[in-house]
Amino acid sequence: MDPFVHLHVASGYSMRYGASHPAALVAKAAEHGMDTLALTDRDGLYGAVKFAKACVGAGIRPIFGVDLALHPATHPALRDDDLRGGALPARTAARTAHKGGQVVDLRLPRVTLLARTGRGWASLARLVSATHLGGERGTPISSLELIAEHAADVLVLLGPESELGRALARRRPDLARAHLSRWREALGRQQVLAEVVHHRAQGDRVRAAAMLGFADEYRLGAVLT
Repeated sequence: MDPFVHLHVASGYSMRYGASHPAALVAKAAEHGMDTLALTDRDGLYGAVKFAKACVGAGIRPIFGVDLALHPATHPALRDDDLRGGALPARTAARTAHKGGQVVDLRLPRVTLLARTGRGWASLARLVSATHLGGERGTPISSLELIAEHAADVLVLLGPESELGRALARRRPDLARAHLSRWREALGRQQVLAEVVHHRAQGDRVRAAAMLGFADEYRLGAVLT
């Protein structure tokens, strides 16, 4: 049995970011001896039902989640113009077509949310609905405040694409600390975790080490996704 659990996984319902059907992801997890798998598509819970059915058939415990874009912090003490798109290559376009014409601003920070229980699933469903209803059509953007309203039994992972992660990438631990304080004040210490990512891409080891070091210093729980 493989003890590792993939906690940040995109299916084909996250166009441009995932290609596999949820059932194919579950089958591959079962092939590798995994007993748990998360599905965290971008901006929605589109594949959740198919994912759940496939997990039941394969004997795998499903974890439901979502990857959401957020409005950046506006307080002057939390702003750093260099962090706008800080995790992106210099020539990456700031806005790009997505999901049949939907436009997504790649400079927006993102966080991953996981449901801990059935109540957490209900929280995610309400949060995703509120996020889509609160923005312009085709451009779902959430906020810390909206997440706090629908945070019951939900875990928030602050990874490389979050404002905290981008601050660390820019060697601004002061800003990272300020962003962590915002999340902890809104949700409490137990619901906020650091997301450590290492896909063996260029720079991943440095970013992962920085995130782990920060998490250790500020007693922030960390998960490898």
